[in-house]
Amino acid sequence: MNWQPVETIPPNTKVLLWHNGFVLIGLFDSDKNCWWSLLYNMNFKMEKPTHWAALPEPPEEEPL
Repeated sequence: MNWQPVETIPPNTKVLLWHNGFVLIGLFDSDKNCWWSLLYNMNFKMEKPTHWAALPEPPEEEPL
């Protein structure tokens, strides 16, 4: 996994975020100028993380 400095994050893109020893899925909302963590379809504001990484590709789903 390639962790990048948070200053290089693409705005309004879901990514992995490193924040206080935790990995979260979140994004930087450039319209509202704030960070959001996305957890169980609930969004909550968060403090600025330190690093980000691209989300991995999802697994291939087998047809039922």
